[in-house]
Amino acid sequence: MKDILKTTTRFALLLVLFVLPKAMQAKDSPFISINSIGSEKKVSLVLKNLTTPTTIRLESALEGILLEEEVTNSDYARVLNLNELSTGNYTLTISTSTRETEQPLSITRTGLSLNINERKQFYAPSIKANGNLVDVSLLNNQLTSLRMKIEDAEGILVFEDEVRNVVKLEKRYNLSKLPAGEYTIILQVGEKSYLKTIRK
Repeated sequence: MKDILKTTTRFALLLVLFVLPKAMQAKDSPFISINSIGSEKKVSLVLKNLTTPTTIRLESALEGILLEEEVTNSDYARVLNLNELSTGNYTLTISTSTRETEQPLSITRTGLSLNINERKQFYAPSIKANGNLVDVSLLNNQLTSLRMKIEDAEGILVFEDEVRNVVKLEKRYNLSKLPAGEYTIILQVGEKSYLKTIRK
């Protein structure tokens, strides 16, 4: 009987420690739904639980940015009518403060192709400066190389670091040897770059 009670207690403790935080996190994280509408050249876009301004961008490699809109409400829904676009490949990007979701789209003469399995998510890094210390953390779900550069106010490279094949990066950099001034931190994650200006 004591073994059953111990096992039940351990199970309940594990449930509280692991499942409850995940459920709370899921409630607070943005919900993004991108779907095609039947055989039409239209895309249904639903965003919920947005806590910071979010950018919606539709672009093509040939024509550049075709649509860019900033959403400031916590919930958003829209149907994008793509009938006027020429045949080709496009990317619909939803950028929140914590992640970027890219959905490739292909428009043909007869319709729209949207494959959810081609969707990619990139998580934005957290770069925090406190005096001479800079903390960088990032969930790298694409397992791409990470390169951090620090440039001074004139754009001269003063520091560089590269990390390969890590899923989660948490690093602290000590900048005490650099003179006081303004610096730009550039974090390159695969093909994406994130910039932050700091002053020390």
